[in-house]
Amino acid sequence: MVVGLITLAQRDVKQMIGYSSVMHMGYAFLGIACGTALGVGGVVLLMVAHGLSVALLFLLSTNIWQRTRTLDMDEMGGLARQAPILAAFFTAATFASIGLPGFANFWGEFTIFVAAWKFSHCLTVFAVLGIVLSAVYGLRAAARIFFGEPSVAFARAAGDQPPTDLSWTERLPALILLGALLFVGFWPQSISQSIQGVLQTGIYRTH
Repeated sequence: MVVGLITLAQRDVKQMIGYSSVMHMGYAFLGIACGTALGVGGVVLLMVAHGLSVALLFLLSTNIWQRTRTLDMDEMGGLARQAPILAAFFTAATFASIGLPGFANFWGEFTIFVAAWKFSHCLTVFAVLGIVLSAVYGLRAAARIFFGEPSVAFARAAGDQPPTDLSWTERLPALILLGALLFVGFWPQSISQSIQGVLQTGIYRTH
């Protein structure tokens, strides 16, 4: 929760992504603390999903910087008009990071919450509140960068050199990362079955 509030205060898009990554690691520690195969399996699944979504967000934030020459979200706005595909990718990556159903992150967080509910109802409630904070700072970032009216500085810079949308060489790595998030999101058994099989034969309880 505390890291979530710190993330909420960030204005630099890369710093926001970095702090959000730290916040999500709190879910990983919660899953490990449960001491069950279900909890630790959820942690492994979350780590895979989070690695993909954060890599995608950092990639897209670099694309944003190349077009705006700033990472300050207060100095942006309206970029979706010139770069709708970039806006679509960033919004999808934000949804994935939040844990929206259909993306890999959802299953990692959901599994951890199920295991945590058996471990501690109170901790689970606080963890779920973190999802609300994730939605607030993630969607706010997308709104500030891509929608609404552009700032005076950005409008002036865009007038001198209009930003372009993603080229195909920039889209390809983003498509690969987003495709992996959707693949695991719709078919979590692709990795969860092997994870649970290993953990259940190890030191962790199944309940």
